[in-house]
Amino acid sequence: MEYLKLEHIIAAIMVLFGGICILSSKNENKPLKLLSFFLVAYMIEYIENSLHVWAVEMFLILSIISIIKLKRLVLNDCGWYLLFFLFACISLTYSKYPIRGVPGLFMYALPLFYYALATVAIKRTTDVGRLFTNVSKFIIILFVLGLPFYPHRMAYPYYGMAICSIPVILYILTSKRIYIIQFVICMLPALFWVKRTPLLGIAVGMISFSLLFYRWKAVVPTIIAIIVSISMIVYIPQFREKMFSGDSHESEYNDSYITISNINTNGRVFFWMQMIDKYYVTSPYFGAGQGTVKAFLQSDQNEYKKEFPLMHNDWLLLLCEIGVVGTSFMLFFFIRIIRKCVRYSSKRYPKDLRLVASACATSVVSTMTHMFFENCMNSFVLSTCFVFCAVLNFYIRSYQSKQVISQR
Repeated sequence: MEYLKLEHIIAAIMVLFGGICILSSKNENKPLKLLSFFLVAYMIEYIENSLHVWAVEMFLILSIISIIKLKRLVLNDCGWYLLFFLFACISLTYSKYPIRGVPGLFMYALPLFYYALATVAIKRTTDVGRLFTNVSKFIIILFVLGLPFYPHRMAYPYYGMAICSIPVILYILTSKRIYIIQFVICMLPALFWVKRTPLLGIAVGMISFSLLFYRWKAVVPTIIAIIVSISMIVYIPQFREKMFSGDSHESEYNDSYITISNINTNGRVFFWMQMIDKYYVTSPYFGAGQGTVKAFLQSDQNEYKKEFPLMHNDWLLLLCEIGVVGTSFMLFFFIRIIRKCVRYSSKRYPKDLRLVASACATSVVSTMTHMFFENCMNSFVLSTCFVFCAVLNFYIRSYQSKQVISQR
């Protein structure tokens, strides 16, 4: 990521201007409006790629939420993630390049800000409906900026993976066909550019949604969907070439000789094995320290710097930099959320709570998938996951409050 690109600075200025307009307006729920604005803005590739935007968003969020209140909101529900963040901070003390680790901490902190903003913004169930409706209305941006400007990416191709469950929820609740179109639009940029990770994330996420919300009724459709997906990979030339052929313009070597199949990974497995030997094996429990691996990746010591200025695997990056101990905190955070999603998607709970639990599971599973194949920790996808977590926790608290009142 080149932090000083002009388009990234312009993107940050645009977000700052939009945020100030919202904060200076007479909206009754400014946090909700600001959150909606953030979620919609990330449909544009340049905004998603700009680290300056993250700083602007933190500034705007702190303009609404005090640090003390933000701390209290985050402590209630994000304990495991906080432990992960604190361990990453501590790892700076034994990192060879602590300065290079600071931007990473900055990125790790933003999801907590999103969680706090979502928690403050959502005061009643109608706010959730407004948030989802606001986002769905602007999904057309993905189509407008995505297809006509090909091959110059102006739409963020991973965006659909982050919010694909929103049009699904709205369709289930309203039966309006426009939401089916919006769901298809979520996939179009990834389909058009043949981006495997977002398509896999959407597929895995929607399978999770179907199995949780519809239970056994979803088994047969899920199997059919898997068969269709495999057929697309096998019979559509663009997908077949992407999956099984070498990709010389992205990698100068092919690592199929060390894999059990000839699936094209653009040399990533080969490179990951080198990183495991260089960093993880030498310090498996505590890692090499925050920023150490990132500094190597972007240095001249990395002989594959042209192809791999980034790890393209967040789980491996975390294992190399903060070890099993630090990475386990992140994993426990996700496991805790998934357990909640499984529990509250049961048919003994209200339909709206079940829908939100299923959607939250979709976001978590998509995020975990994204982390294995790409750089999710420095992307909008992780922050969106925290928004869904905040929505789920709001619905759980509302349900529990109603249960207490009904028992009096």
